[in-house]
Amino acid sequence: MKQTRFFTMMLACFFLIFSGCKKEEVKDDIRETKLEWIAGTWKQKDITLGASARVSGIDLIQGSSLVSDPMLNAVFTALFGGNPYLLTANNTYTFNRNGTYSMEGSMDWVFPKSKDGGTWILELHDTVISLFPSPSVRDPHWITTIRPNEMELVLSVNFPGLGDVPLNLLLEKQ
Repeated sequence: MKQTRFFTMMLACFFLIFSGCKKEEVKDDIRETKLEWIAGTWKQKDITLGASARVSGIDLIQGSSLVSDPMLNAVFTALFGGNPYLLTANNTYTFNRNGTYSMEGSMDWVFPKSKDGGTWILELHDTVISLFPSPSVRDPHWITTIRPNEMELVLSVNFPGLGDVPLNLLLEKQ
């Protein structure tokens, strides 16, 4: 009798505890949040090497700034007669909520395929921003960091004589 009464009390407590609580609905859709964060104008904070490499006997370290690192400046000057990334320091990128984008500044060494603007979408579980300068040209970039005021994209830029080089574009929302 005591066991039945105890079991009944426990069952009643269980139902009271779990049926009395209303689960909160998840209001924030992650995709919508990312779209909201991406929409707007972004200014380039920096552009860095995405991987370490050895070029002509010189060790290039992942995370080194292509704009301000003296070693990279010397390498670019030796290879190309000057550092083309110095011209990118004031680049801006605008991603509109309607799916269009535009870019201002020196884009030849950052977004050579997509520099003239076009449309953009999120792909691959919202981890890739794909730029479409035309319907038949897709230029995808991994989003490694996204916050309301900062975003980091992975680029792959072809350096003549070296091949494709992974870069990180660090952006700050304006």
